[in-house]
Amino acid sequence: MTAPREKRHLMLIEGALRLAERALACRRAGREEDAFTSVVRAREILNSILCGIKQEGADDLTRRVAAIYVFVFRKLVEAGYPSRERPLQEAIRILRIERETWRQVCGLSRPDAEPGPARDPRVAAAARAADPAAPPAPPHLLRRPDGAGLPEEGLWLEV
Repeated sequence: MTAPREKRHLMLIEGALRLAERALACRRAGREEDAFTSVVRAREILNSILCGIKQEGADDLTRRVAAIYVFVFRKLVEAGYPSRERPLQEAIRILRIERETWRQVCGLSRPDAEPGPARDPRVAAAARAADPAAPPAPPHLLRRPDGAGLPEEGLWLEV
């Protein structure tokens, strides 16, 4: 509990990823019971992450970040059925992206980190989403790299 909030979040993501990868390995080895146990534990971690996101009065960015975790949670629910590898693979793919994002967030939150153009605005936006008390993201962070606005409904995720 002495680690910064970003580091604790990263640790949760890494735990969920590790369990999802274990579930996939167990499933491929024909150990369905072990695979199911790992999927359930990964879902519990995702549930903890979702419960930690403040929904009341959440800004657009916070809702979009929450939607990513809801998507991963749903894929893990689908992966709970025997012989379902594809949803598990999709959950792992998204968790790997999240892990990289949060690794960058943790690297930028160090006291010795240099401010300036080297910082990726998407990483800063993710850090703000983890802290509901943070000010809203600047409008340019709510646009896709090609300049188009984000859809009102659904989730846009660059892969």
